[in-house]
Amino acid sequence: MRKFIPQLSSPSAMIQVGWTKLKNIPGGNIIFSSLVSKYIPYTGSISPLVLSIESGQARVLLKDKRAVRNHLNCIHAIALANVGEFSTGLCLISQLPESAMAILTKIEIEYLKKARGDLVSEAIYQYQNAQQENEDHRITANILNTNNEIVSKVHATWRVRRK
Repeated sequence: MRKFIPQLSSPSAMIQVGWTKLKNIPGGNIIFSSLVSKYIPYTGSISPLVLSIESGQARVLLKDKRAVRNHLNCIHAIALANVGEFSTGLCLISQLPESAMAILTKIEIEYLKKARGDLVSEAIYQYQNAQQENEDHRITANILNTNNEIVSKVHATWRVRRK
């Protein structure tokens, strides 16, 4: 695995280089998702599958399986928050210069309908490289079911700072 993703100085560089190297090879998104899941163990607990990271957009699949379900036989609220946070983070971090880093400072979630079946979390955001020392970016992820209905919205605020 190390030959695909060299040791890099920042998470943004790891995401950008790793995705660029792996996205076009068969099963590359599975390898990338596994590497990120090992790097971020809590996010890895839901086994997200990165579908795409491009042009200020990130799409992540959350497979419906028993491990992410609740007692009501639908996807657990915190699994939804987890995949939403992950997609917003990928969306932002993939655009950051190597001299910047981001940390989540606030998360809000709206539950619009029962989440059943495989879900896709989609975050779209265009990062503007401002000159402020600390800047907040509020990014929304729409979590869609297989009928393309929004089941949840995750609003994540990320603070970007220069190293």
